[in-house]
Amino acid sequence: MISPVKLLVHLIDCEQDKMLNANGGFGGTR
Repeated sequence: MISPVKLLVHLIDCEQDKMLNANGGFGGTR
């Protein structure tokens, strides 16, 4: 079972990747 905290962090990372990709394609450099 995934902990709620890890799930929240995962969702935040996904949102940040979307914003970075929209702003200039830095998603996936981590």
